[in-house]
Amino acid sequence: MATYLFGPYQLDTERRSLSLGAKDLAVGSKLVDTLLALVERAGHVCTTQQLLDRIWPEGYTDPASLRQNVYILRKLLREHWDQPVIENVPRTGYRFVARLRTAPAPEPNATPGAIPFLRWPLVRMSALAACVVLAIGVTHSSGPARVAPVSLNAQDARLYALGRYYWDTRTRDGLLKSVKYFRLVASAEPRNALGYTGLSDAYFILGEYHYGTQKEQTYYRWASRNADKAYALDPDLSEVRTSRANIFDQVHKDVKAARAEYERAIELNPSNAVAHLWYGVLLYREDQVAAGHDQLEAAEQLDPTAPAVSRWLAMDDYLNRRYERAIALYRQTLDLSPSDDEAAVMLGLAYEGMHDYPAALRSFKRAEKICSCVMPLALEARTLALMGLTREANIRLVESQRVPKGGEKVEPLAIAVALIALGQRDRAIDWIKRSTSDSFAAVFLRLDPRLDAVRNDPRFGAILGKTVAVCSLNC
Repeated sequence: MATYLFGPYQLDTERRSLSLGAKDLAVGSKLVDTLLALVERAGHVCTTQQLLDRIWPEGYTDPASLRQNVYILRKLLREHWDQPVIENVPRTGYRFVARLRTAPAPEPNATPGAIPFLRWPLVRMSALAACVVLAIGVTHSSGPARVAPVSLNAQDARLYALGRYYWDTRTRDGLLKSVKYFRLVASAEPRNALGYTGLSDAYFILGEYHYGTQKEQTYYRWASRNADKAYALDPDLSEVRTSRANIFDQVHKDVKAARAEYERAIELNPSNAVAHLWYGVLLYREDQVAAGHDQLEAAEQLDPTAPAVSRWLAMDDYLNRRYERAIALYRQTLDLSPSDDEAAVMLGLAYEGMHDYPAALRSFKRAEKICSCVMPLALEARTLALMGLTREANIRLVESQRVPKGGEKVEPLAIAVALIALGQRDRAIDWIKRSTSDSFAAVFLRLDPRLDAVRNDPRFGAILGKTVAVCSLNC
């Protein structure tokens, strides 16, 4: 066993940990496996297939998962070291390029003839299972493992950790895989709450993102049922309270109960990053922006590699006019997921906030190609208007309202802000009235920089007040 040293970081092969000085970082088992696979062959190219076989010997993955791991590792390592560490080798794989040193690790208390934990290129499944048991608390609570009260056997702990890994991807395939793993855990250990919390969270995201084949309300019903099962089994588990809070908030629209559950979840485990993230979003919607930001920051400190945390922080940065940081976060998202049209749209808005109109137009054009929808056309109309290209802006605005058969209509707010830039305030107010009253509509009306020109208009104040009232009842 050895400890690898590079820059300010230490990778301990025996403890399966990455640390910064004396502080262990909240890094999940699959990220450690990815980094270790590259470090053990430092200076040499590791092909994509070699890495997939090494990191996911159980199968059920694809190169996108590897790209995500490399992206997350780069982001994490850049936090405290501005040196290249992992290099892309086009059409081949990756190579660890940082200067590497080794230090002997303490001798383990092992019996003679013990099998080494990991060897390239194969991983012993029993060793992987043991690793994942230890990683559950680190990967998903981002703090000390809370294994004893809710212990799973080694095999089921491995399945649960795989379910959480795929749940974190927030992709259609990842969510479906996570459901599969959580079902196996719940079936094997029906008296353990963890499998049901996983199912609750996975079903909710499937419904929220419209990823599955069932109706949204069907997934919400399944999510609620599994949250109730988990609560009946272990009401003092932080993950259970987090799932229950999400159901109160998003399904039952009971914000008061949701707040109490999130606060209890954080009290039970202050290192529960998901609880901080979801609570922060709730506070943001409740117009407690500063408190919501604090929760989002806490989530990032606990789990700096989580894509969902970065996405919400980028939104927070945009709405609070921190455009440079929003641009950096959205560009990282697109590096990882080039087909993320929402990130392309928000990147364009951040560039527009910086008055970099050519870059904004490029981002909207990119979004248009990705989604094959009309929304980016309305956004382009506003940018063109800000550039003084009134004729071109009006053409885009008309085109944005020609919805192809089966396509999605442009959001009224996108048309409204384009009309504001064109100086047509009365028409803009009429379109703002049509804005949807979903759970985040009031947030955008309160904070979106594009609406600054009409904030003092009494008609806008009336719309905002009405939207807040509707959301307080229904959202």
